[in-house]
Parts: sequence; structure tokens; C-alpha cells
Amino acid sequence: MEKDEIWSVLAHVFSRKLYMSYAIYHALIHMCLMFKQTSTGDTLVSSQKSANSAAKSFQNSSAEGSSDVAVLPVLAGMDIPDPVFFCSIEPPSLAYQKAFDHALDCLVREDPSLSVTFDSDTGQTILGGMGELHLEVVKDRILKVCATAHL
Repeated sequence: MEKDEIWSVLAHVFSRKLYMSYAIYHALIHMCLMFKQTSTGDTLVSSQKSANSAAKSFQNSSAEGSSDVAVLPVLAGMDIPDPVFFCSIEPPSLAYQKAFDHALDCLVREDPSLSVTFDSDTGQTILGGMGELHLEVVKDRILKVCATAHL
């Protein structure tokens, strides 16, 4: 899917330290934050021209005799395991429901191993993750960033 996005925060990652950056350099690990449509696991390219160039190179190298132009390089998707630990979560009042739902949507987009479901029988929002510590980290993020949830 073709989307144009602009990052709000770009950082160079080295060991446990983050260094703010204004450009992405080769052979270094960078972290882009605050995308609106992009999620974890998406492939990013600098321009449509570079994506077309990569597709052309891929077609020339892998399908020398093939005339199938629909073949494009595709990176393997992420294999996310099913959640193993669950808890219920709710905002302190209905006045916070919209901000609460937005915070959960952002967290799920950033962390594909996190799942949010609504149980219509009990009326509860169920948070699923990889363990108790994982959900504690999510709880802390919600409390620090949004200050709208009680677990």
C-alpha cells in the first residue's frame, strides 16, 4: 500500500542510548516515532522512485527469463504469537472512554503482540499480551501517557 508519511521523531539507536537525528544513514539502526498510518512491520522506503528501482532490480535478478511484471519483492511478514496472559481494563469514567480507546488503538498499532477485545457478555475490555510483565508495561504506558485507565 502506498502512503506518504512524515515522522515526528527520528533517533539513531546505539546500545541503550538514543541520539536524536535528522536523517537516516546506512548501516545504522534508526527509530521513527509518531507515524499516523504506519505500523510495526511495515517496510519504509525514501521515495516511490527507490521502491520502483528496487522492484526493477529484483525482477532483473530473479526472473531473468520471466515476463511476469507483477512479481515484486515482498519482505516476510511478522509472525506474532497468540496472547497468553489476559486482564480486563477500563477507563475511570465514561468521560474518558474516547481518549482511552484512542490510547489502546495507538498501543496496539505500536505493539502487534498486544490484543484488545471487547467481551459483550460482561461489557469488559480484555487486554491480551505475552505475560504479566508485558501487560504491566502497557499499563504504565497508558497511565503515564494518557492517565485515563485503571487495571
